Amino acid sequence: MDFPFEITVYVQQRPHMRDENLEYEMYVGKSILQQVFDEERVDTSVVSATFIYPERWMNIVEERSLYDRLAKYCPNLKTVTIVTQSVYILQCTAGNSIKIVMSKDQQDRVALS
Repeated sequence: MDFPFEITVYVQQRPHMRDENLEYEMYVGKSILQQVFDEERVDTSVVSATFIYPERWMNIVEERSLYDRLAKYCPNLKTVTIVTQSVYILQCTAGNSIKIVMSKDQQDRVALS
């Protein structure tokens, strides 16, 4: 799992996907996904990519090949930041690149368990 860019994946409980307050946030990164999966177009101007729940726009095969596609179609990419709950993306991510995000309430519930 060596890629020419730094990867940080934040794992957190998925919000309600029809929450109007998050509507625009869910589109973060969609244009890059279209570029690497639909258009299959090289874009040398992409140096940083952020995705918020990209699994909303991808099938399982695409989730598992995301990093390979980014390496191929974004050759100047330096950093990738993903917020997800997708097990398929996590399976393809090195453990030291994964950060688990929990609210104070979630932390308290875990501590009581």
